[in-house]
Amino acid sequence: MKLLVNLTGALLLGVAASLFLVNWTCPANLVLPHEPVFALSVRNLFWIVGGVALVAALFSLFDDQPVRQMALLAWLATNFVMYVGGVYWGGGHGLTGYLGGFSRTFGISAKFANVLGVLMLGYLLVVSYGSFLWLWWVRKRDKKFLKMPCPSCGGRIKFAILNLGQKIPCPHCQTAVTLGKYESLKISCFFCQEHIEFPAHARGEKISCPHCKMDITLKQSGATL
Repeated sequence: MKLLVNLTGALLLGVAASLFLVNWTCPANLVLPHEPVFALSVRNLFWIVGGVALVAALFSLFDDQPVRQMALLAWLATNFVMYVGGVYWGGGHGLTGYLGGFSRTFGISAKFANVLGVLMLGYLLVVSYGSFLWLWWVRKRDKKFLKMPCPSCGGRIKFAILNLGQKIPCPHCQTAVTLGKYESLKISCFFCQEHIEFPAHARGEKISCPHCKMDITLKQSGATL
């Protein structure tokens, strides 16, 4: 997901730069049409859309929360879809008529610029909403799994709830482990009175105290966390 977010941020940065370039290369005395939704001139519309794309690009590239980044991209794509719908509702025939500046700046036709815009919009919709669906599926899948530490090496073991109670070799140290729900207990060492935390399934085992190195037996006297 992080790779997709970074790629999307780079694409949005390109969109913002292209819109700014179109405005900068446009002659100041050139009369531009007004779009039908907000009655803004194309020049002002490009500044606004370019600014929003720039903010979204920086957010995508530098924020460290992929869910938040995808939420912003989904919001951006949804609003753009609503805007295009508003253009058609206002009697327009798409955005091709407002993209003539791309011919002057980049040497491409307005129709081709419109196709690129549609592809970018489709990409934003698929990536943002597709990522949300993927995250929902992962969280739903993870609810069917449990985690526990290996009693021997402490390595994390993830297993399906259906396998609860089965004995398997630890994937880290190959020691036989009985899969169970992780319950943490605490006791105080009889010799040094320091606290020791241990998994509930280790009750009755004899260990060396990690603080004073004396041999003690893990008992149930500790309170469950």
